[in-house]
Amino acid sequence: MAKTVVAKPLGLVLRKAGLVSSEQVEKALKESLVLPKCKIGEILAIRGLIKPQTADFFAEIWPRIVVTKKLQPLGYYLKAASLINEQEVTRILQIQQDNTSKFGKIAVEQELISQTTLDFFVEHLHLIKTGEIISIYPEAVALELDNIESYILNNTKCEPVELLQKYDKIIQQGTIIARGDLIEQELLASGIVILDRNVIRIAQPKYLKNFNENWMEKELAKLQPYNQIRLKMFGIDKKADIPYKVINAVNNWTNHQPWLTQKIYQLIKEKSVYITPEEEELVVEELIYQYIIDDWKIGVAAKHLTFISDRLNETKFCSTKALLKTYKKIWQLKEINFDNSLEQMELLRIGLIELKNNRISVSNLIYQAVFDRQWIEERLNSLEQPQQLMPASSSESQIVIIPEATSKNKKNKILSIIAIIVILIAIPLIIKLFKKPPQTNESIEQGNNFLEAQHYQKALTTSDRFIATQYNIQADRRGLSLAYELIK
Repeated sequence: MAKTVVAKPLGLVLRKAGLVSSEQVEKALKESLVLPKCKIGEILAIRGLIKPQTADFFAEIWPRIVVTKKLQPLGYYLKAASLINEQEVTRILQIQQDNTSKFGKIAVEQELISQTTLDFFVEHLHLIKTGEIISIYPEAVALELDNIESYILNNTKCEPVELLQKYDKIIQQGTIIARGDLIEQELLASGIVILDRNVIRIAQPKYLKNFNENWMEKELAKLQPYNQIRLKMFGIDKKADIPYKVINAVNNWTNHQPWLTQKIYQLIKEKSVYITPEEEELVVEELIYQYIIDDWKIGVAAKHLTFISDRLNETKFCSTKALLKTYKKIWQLKEINFDNSLEQMELLRIGLIELKNNRISVSNLIYQAVFDRQWIEERLNSLEQPQQLMPASSSESQIVIIPEATSKNKKNKILSIIAIIVILIAIPLIIKLFKKPPQTNESIEQGNNFLEAQHYQKALTTSDRFIATQYNIQADRRGLSLAYELIK
């Protein structure tokens, strides 16, 4: 039976041949990320671990030998790889005249090559001769793909998850308009995509074969272990053919806002809908509009959205009108520079906008759809309407002289009323100050315990109770607990 052998990256071939160690290959691979123009063979040669001729042989000549199947004696390859020289070949041949030992055995006995190196050549030359090697994957391409994958998954400048999500968006749409953010810059630096005028697209068709949706799903599962638990807790694994795409579709709308995210997961769990491939975005969008955005004041997220809306009237550091005008500018332009103004800081505190890379934008698509232009204008108009004044009677136009004693009594009454109002306002604040804080840590610990014991329904119930009292929680408050992470 024919055996298909796929040629490994150069570093692995050299290690299999006993010419370098695993540690040396690993160090060279890390250096190749810093020096992308240097091949791994060049780096190993610069370090003095192998000769440049050895690197060239295994990178260029050896793959062609496998393809052409034109074989030469073992000594020819050892010399071509610069593992032995002409004088050493001559000496081995002279020794062979005195005994019947094979060329390779003598080379090992003379300590010119190792037994591992000899075994490598003997095994592979035998496979080539017998025709058991019938195909080969070019080493250069394998190394190129290796470098791209490593650059994305081990990226330190931004989250690998964000790189994969952006790459997935490019695959789905074919191209995206370049915005110049850090995620795009790192994808471009990896080589998997290119900038074509003002759009970003996949650099080469071959990348779609290797870095496809299956690859992304597998890597996202490794990078986001909580997704596995989400799928089980909310039953999404039984609601869709490709569950991870459903999670991505939800996150595209909520930007990981916990309260909204959980509500959508629960909608998917409760509604009699099965999501087929390519329908993830559409189904999620329909659920969000039907149960959250349309008639949002009575929808499933009414409490959270009303809380956000009401907080605009409770601002302490700037006027509601100035706040709305700042938000209107952000909503219209999609994104503006952060200037640390009181209005921007207050909007961040409320959670209506988010700050990223010194740019601010509306926190998520749901907020953008609910608190839209119409909502902004209605709020501004309500602030600009003049107060209704009672018509003045003819008696009010006359001058009335109030006795001094009556005036003093009226003033005292006003002061008394003001004092009562101050006390009434102060009492709740004092109670709140000395009130024992909610046992958030206990809820988190209880949720963690249920989760670790794989009691998913109990963990979900605990998470529901926690979120029900924390509906103003913001997306940037991450890592509180396993229970909280579930609905991020």
